[in-house]
Amino acid sequence: MKNLKYILCLFIFTSCNSPKQLTFKTSKIDKVEVISRYLGKKTQMKAGFKEDFIADLNKSSTVTTEDNISTHKILIYKKNGKIDTLLTDGFLYQNKGFYKSKENLITKYSIEENNYLSDTVQGKLKTFERLQIYLKKEKHDKLASLFVNDVQWFIREIRVKDKERFKRWCVLWTFDKVAYKEYVIKIINKKDNLFDYENGEWKINQK
Repeated sequence: MKNLKYILCLFIFTSCNSPKQLTFKTSKIDKVEVISRYLGKKTQMKAGFKEDFIADLNKSSTVTTEDNISTHKILIYKKNGKIDTLLTDGFLYQNKGFYKSKENLITKYSIEENNYLSDTVQGKLKTFERLQIYLKKEKHDKLASLFVNDVQWFIREIRVKDKERFKRWCVLWTFDKVAYKEYVIKIINKKDNLFDYENGEWKINQK
């Protein structure tokens, strides 16, 4: 009897702590589209990718995160007329919560020659977008991490010792929609000189 109670308690505990997953049903889905947020156009996917893509997507486990710097938007058109939207970088998916897959599903199912943005370009874009998010949400303690080591000391110093200068610095780095789009195009066209690759990440090299 004690063993039975133990097994029952263990089952309940395990069930409660099992990671939640997405539960899209292919039988209820008409089509799936993937849009590149930066290019503003559809990403061409492999023929007949829907079923395998949804199966892999449903294997994603729930995660807790503060950032989702998405490169793509997934549109899931259901047969009842509803559309589910997920923002993703290929690994992390935002849909009433955050879910993470074991592999990059955009890379896996897109046609390589039409997957226009290289890892380098995407890395720079993510850093640039993260900078704008941190500035707008006033997550000032995270700003220095987006810059190369030679610049980090400067940001930390003026933040502590010269608050007015730090405010002006934040304003200079906060781009409006037009300026943001212009710089995104520069990065995509590889005409920027704002980044260095340091410690496995693309970081901003200017003050």
